[in-house]
Amino acid sequence: MMFRKIILFLFFSLSSFMVLPFCNGSEEPQKTGGVEKIIVSLGWHLDPCQGPILYAMHQGTFKKHGLDITITPASGGEESSRYVAMKRAHIGITKSTNHIVRVNTGLPLKKVGTLVGSPLEVLIVPEHMTNLTELKGKTIGFSTSNVTFSLLVLDKILEKQGLKRDDITLVAFQQGLMQAFLSKQIDALFTATDPYDTKMAEQFEKPIRVYRYEAFGIPSFEQFIFFIHKDDEGKPYIRSFLLAIKESIAAIKHDPGKAWQELCDAYPELDTSLNYKIWLRLVELFETHPEALNRENLIETLTFLSESQVDGKPVIDRNRTSIDDVVCAPGSPTILSS
Repeated sequence: MMFRKIILFLFFSLSSFMVLPFCNGSEEPQKTGGVEKIIVSLGWHLDPCQGPILYAMHQGTFKKHGLDITITPASGGEESSRYVAMKRAHIGITKSTNHIVRVNTGLPLKKVGTLVGSPLEVLIVPEHMTNLTELKGKTIGFSTSNVTFSLLVLDKILEKQGLKRDDITLVAFQQGLMQAFLSKQIDALFTATDPYDTKMAEQFEKPIRVYRYEAFGIPSFEQFIFFIHKDDEGKPYIRSFLLAIKESIAAIKHDPGKAWQELCDAYPELDTSLNYKIWLRLVELFETHPEALNRENLIETLTFLSESQVDGKPVIDRNRTSIDDVVCAPGSPTILSS
């Protein structure tokens, strides 16, 4: 059997982070003058997807609901999950598939809301590749904080073409995945995102073909969810946070151009033509009801992961995780009525 090649490329770039202090690990949010101090771990550097949080901060919407929000960066959703699990942050953002996997490993986390309820991840190949069987012998790049799920996706993609991982060279990137594709270091990429990577390809006039994961039997999942430490279920700050996010999204959808200009004034690092194109697409995808728990979708994803294997091992052990371990109960007092 041919040796499977997995190469790790590390691309580092300067990000416009403001490193902010972590909370002290206390179970209760701190209060000053009746205002609760809440730390939100973004999971990655500032980008248009975090617009509803940033806009709510800029507009004073959080303060209106009794919250003083501090945002803090992390190097990925996995690090954000650890921060919340250790009570160094109150709220985190991640992908629903990654959330389920982490809960299955024992992290005490629960979903409380949804920012983007549909998957953004895609497979991208050059436009001239009209048949995906042409992936054989090619170099495929990916970037992930959940290698197991990414390998599951890749296996499903290849399986549909009658291929295996041994038939390709797999390259993992920390940063710069699309740049590697544009410079022809790799022939294709998955874990790419639409609109982020698709808009970048468009900007550089790179003709591409885009395949959504659903085409390969991957059930629809939620790209960005809000989660908390399970001990915080039922605490009032969650309801206040979701109310503020809901109002922020409504304002953004009402006038995306005005909201974007105000965000760029407050966060100049966002102000690029590429980010604006990404923003206009994301505005359509932000959840009108971020309080939605979408339990049926989570059950479908949980079942899929429990029935799937990577390298002969189950992705998760269903006996260790139920839907109630993953998401707050529908009757939780912090969940808004739609």
